[in-house]
Amino acid sequence: PTMRAHVAMLTLLGVGAVSDDVVSTFIRAVRASPAGSRAVVMDVGANKGDWSRPWGPHIAAAHREGRELSLFLFEPQPVFHESLTVLAKRINATFLPVAVGNHAGTVVMHGAARSVEAKAVEVDRSAVEEQGQVRAGQVEMIDLAEWMREHLPPLETGALVLLKLDVEGTEWKLLPWLLMQGGLCRVTYLLLEWHINFAPPARRLEALGLRLAFHNLLRDGCPHKTGPRMVWHDDWPMNNFGDIIPGLAEMLQERERLDGRLDESRMANHKRRQTAAAVLHSAKVGIRDPDCEAITCRAIHKVTNSCTFFDMGCDPVLTHQFYSVQQHRRVTGTAR
Repeated sequence: PTMRAHVAMLTLLGVGAVSDDVVSTFIRAVRASPAGSRAVVMDVGANKGDWSRPWGPHIAAAHREGRELSLFLFEPQPVFHESLTVLAKRINATFLPVAVGNHAGTVVMHGAARSVEAKAVEVDRSAVEEQGQVRAGQVEMIDLAEWMREHLPPLETGALVLLKLDVEGTEWKLLPWLLMQGGLCRVTYLLLEWHINFAPPARRLEALGLRLAFHNLLRDGCPHKTGPRMVWHDDWPMNNFGDIIPGLAEMLQERERLDGRLDESRMANHKRRQTAAAVLHSAKVGIRDPDCEAITCRAIHKVTNSCTFFDMGCDPVLTHQFYSVQQHRRVTGTAR
């Protein structure tokens, strides 16, 4: 299924579910909300509907208990329109046969029909205006941030919103727009599939930068006490590793360059002394960075992902140990 959705799917089906999975946590939160509450699920990149299909019983249960649980499916591939229309009607959801982007426009689908990797490529606006209408094979693209402003409950209502985003490589253009427009701050639970390898080579480095900075962008970019409570990053290796990222090696060399040459031993030794001082300071004051307490890697990476580098940002002891090991390896000549 799309989004490598086996964990979420199993959770919804009640089979092999893990207690801290994003989807099961969202469902528990909906069930615990007072009568009259509204919750929204957005399946952006629904493909053939595998991820949305199990939501039917939960929508029905919410209705019986006096709550509103709305599910919206977004999928531009025409080959899935008929089946998704039927599915949406059967589970009481809403299907939107559109692509999503950072502005309104028109796209055509590229790739094999029924492929989870089919991509939406924007059509030149002037060509569409000249035609006067959308031709066969062309699909409407909506501004997703605008849609969220118009259809999601206001922030002050405290409504629960689950966003599953699988846009096959255009997330590196869409996510900054959603953050700048406040769309991501309206989301309380986020499932996000990354496709760094799908970005054009010239822009792959910035896509990687977005992935690495995304946690802090959410924390610092949303108003106080808003934004996702939990995030699942799907970093499937085939989509994110193995391809060259132009400029990455050069950037690393430049960042480590001292006195016009690479001096890795000196750099590591400097970091070791620097982080040792941070350890002593942390022990003296006896407190951690309040931002680290408010939202930590382990609080939002409940399903997968290593938290090592996030933990280093909050734990001077771990950072010191890391640089001490790096220094030892460089001095002794052991493999990195």
